[in-house]
Amino acid sequence: MRGLNKLYWLKIDIKNIEKEIAEIKAEIDGLATISSPQITGMPHGTEVINSLEKYYLKKEPLEEKLKQRLLLLEDKRIKCVEEKNRLEGIIEQIDIPVIKTMAKMRFIDNKSWEEIGEATNYERTSCSKKLRKYLENMDIQ
Repeated sequence: MRGLNKLYWLKIDIKNIEKEIAEIKAEIDGLATISSPQITGMPHGTEVINSLEKYYLKKEPLEEKLKQRLLLLEDKRIKCVEEKNRLEGIIEQIDIPVIKTMAKMRFIDNKSWEEIGEATNYERTSCSKKLRKYLENMDIQ
């Protein structure tokens, strides 16, 4: 069964990257907007960097990080589709319908053993044992 959980972990990676992208976008949206300076007639401090420069010094690295995360997300989504196709090919080779159903539910749909047992009318431990025993006899790459 080793190697069949790759899709599961890819999906978790995708969720984490999507969460990170949302956080970066929120951080960019939360940057202080550029406003016109207050005119009071009083001298100001000796600040060398103005608010526009501060804004872009904060925004540019965030936009670069966002761009990198979006590229990574696209790469993970492509790998996810490839892995799903690979798993479907392996599962299609299974000639016992209930084992095929268990494998699809576990490795494609990420169902728990309880859910699989309920759908197939087996105990959850029986499902995992039956599937493991069947897959041990398959030559899976």
